[in-house]
Amino acid sequence: MILIPQIYLKNGKTVKPEGSTSQAFKEDPFETAKFFREMGAEGLLLMDLNPTPLGKNPNFDQIKRIRSELKMATYVSGGFKTAKEVDELVHVGAEMVILGSTAYQKPDFLEDLCKLFPGKIATRLDVRGGNVTIPGYTVSTNKTALDYAEAFANTGVRYIFYSNLSQSGALDDNSIKGLELFCKQARTRVICTSEVSNLNEVEKILTIDAARLEGLVLCKSLYDDRIDFRGAIAVANDISISKERDSTLTEF
Repeated sequence: MILIPQIYLKNGKTVKPEGSTSQAFKEDPFETAKFFREMGAEGLLLMDLNPTPLGKNPNFDQIKRIRSELKMATYVSGGFKTAKEVDELVHVGAEMVILGSTAYQKPDFLEDLCKLFPGKIATRLDVRGGNVTIPGYTVSTNKTALDYAEAFANTGVRYIFYSNLSQSGALDDNSIKGLELFCKQARTRVICTSEVSNLNEVEKILTIDAARLEGLVLCKSLYDDRIDFRGAIAVANDISISKERDSTLTEF
């Protein structure tokens, strides 16, 4: 399982998360990405906060440079509404383009994108207090996370960026159980985007026994020094070694 730092982009610059005190934050997105690369990151989640542009995306050059010069897997999330926007990102090497509310509002468009860019389209799926929340919607949907996961899988989506938190936004035991159950029942592969606040919570997610859970995104906790990324990498490596050792022992 890989650990993926998240960077917010707007108007070609890094957006500073509220309460940020860490040296990880740089106004230049490339320098922020480079910092995490040097800490051991293999991939980045780039959150494009600009609305759909009439012309060139102001964050495009930064995304292109990060991908080409740092050779990191880049997962780009935003309010993309045209195939042209997605094509430009895929063309410069984006590992995946992640759709938010558009995936729910325009399922036919989502299906078209999955056909045009097979394996490159992902969706976001957020659960709060047991209910699915959709960006831009003020009321909760009656459908379950698995209902949406099944619909996305049928459309051609291979990855879901999934979060499961309590109503207050905390990662509690029910959230962990919900994440594990979702990963075991969904047909897609899963990247967890639940906000974690310490290394203990990182460890809880990394030790979930679910083959489809392939990554964990780290965001605010990296910028307010609650989590040191290098320390999180060390935890991930220890867990990986332990799992390999256990697997080897079962062969005898």
